[in-house]
Amino acid sequence: MTTANEMLVRHALSYARGMGRPIGPFHRDTRLHLDDVEIARHGYRTSQVVRVMLKVLRTWNLDGYVITAEQASLFVVGARHHDIGKIGVPPEVLHKPGKLSQAEYGAMKRHTTIGSDIAGATLRDCATLAAQLQSVEVVAHYHHERWDGSGYPAGLRGRDIPLSARIVALADSYDAMVSPRVYKPGMPHELAMAAICAGAGSLYDPALVDVFAAALATPPFRPDPLAAGRP
Repeated sequence: MTTANEMLVRHALSYARGMGRPIGPFHRDTRLHLDDVEIARHGYRTSQVVRVMLKVLRTWNLDGYVITAEQASLFVVGARHHDIGKIGVPPEVLHKPGKLSQAEYGAMKRHTTIGSDIAGATLRDCATLAAQLQSVEVVAHYHHERWDGSGYPAGLRGRDIPLSARIVALADSYDAMVSPRVYKPGMPHELAMAAICAGAGSLYDPALVDVFAAALATPPFRPDPLAAGRP
């Protein structure tokens, strides 16, 4: 049975070939983010943080934040594949060790719309996986929106941002902070938590920051990075 992951991989590869982008050996592995192991691992870790957040959220019964088990499962799928659009970001931008130029940052920001385009194209080709692919489409497109409207690509604010994307934004930011990158070392858990909490009401949904803090409080939650990349 064909999975949403396999269908997304197929369309991501088609997109990359259309750009004339080289296809490396990692592409044969049928995992997502086919030229960058760490981006695949980031997607996995982000989805695990989202999974823990959702367990807390579903016990709190906050007005406007009640979700079903099925919705929670779809949110996790969206989180796992939120950065699929980075297949369309030039490698020299994606892996640049220094600060991005304005043009390079513009290229990086397009991963949101590229990701939603890939998920949308996959959806049109595989309606039987509609719910999962629609979740990926929404999360890929909106996970860089910010509570105060300062995000991209649409500049949405507050509850106009889809709930799934607001949740993934927190998990995505946290993992980006604590994980080492070519341009920075990883941040300690405590400092990352402080930075997330400081962004409540500006960058992030304040109610979800409370959920995030409760979910990752004790003990510090950190998915096994060696397990990351697994389907």
